[in-house]
Parts: sequence; C-alpha cells; structure tokens
Amino acid sequence: ERFVQYAELSLLAPLINSDAWLVQPSTLIPAPPDSPTRGDLATQVVLVTNKVNFRYRSGLERPEGSEEEETTPFRFMLERQRRPPLAGCWLVTELLCLRDEFIFNGDTGAVQG
Repeated sequence: ERFVQYAELSLLAPLINSDAWLVQPSTLIPAPPDSPTRGDLATQVVLVTNKVNFRYRSGLERPEGSEEEETTPFRFMLERQRRPPLAGCWLVTELLCLRDEFIFNGDTGAVQG
C-alpha cells in the first residue's frame, strides 16, 4: 500500500520500465552476535539506465532522433530479519535516488570558477 503511494514520486520514475540495470558491489555489515533483533545490514547501489524523454528536465524539447540515455544511481539499504516469520529474509529498509543527493553538499558536478 505504502509502496504504491510513494512509487508515484518522480524520483522513483527511472526504476519503472527501465531499459537496463547495473548492480554495483554490495557492502555487508554483519550483525553483532549478541543482538537478538537486528540482523545483517547491506548497502547495494544500482545504476538504472533509461532512454531519455523527448524533453529535457527544464521542459525544452530535445532534437528529433536523439537516442540519448540517462543513468540514475539508486542506493538500496537492506536488513536481514532474525525473527520469525521472516527469519533469514532480506527486507528493503531504505531506497534513495542518488541523482540529486549531493546537490546541497556542494557536489553538483558542475565546473566551478
């Protein structure tokens, strides 16, 4: 129910009907052995590639016949469940579109100066 509500956001649009995925190496953080509830944590970055729309993000139209592609990075945070009934299952706890993540951090990729 909640996924459908939030999946309609424009930031998640590249995930729907994407043309290609490239899965980057994952990072695994083992759970503390004395923790009865928290399981292993994992971070997975996925690069999602789509053919671009006929308009730029600004709204201006692209030239006809443009076969450009746009790659959008997403970070999936997962947690392995330790309690029944989902013991051993990996659940997605966070999904973040990294395309605009660092914009307010001063790292826009733009040439400075």
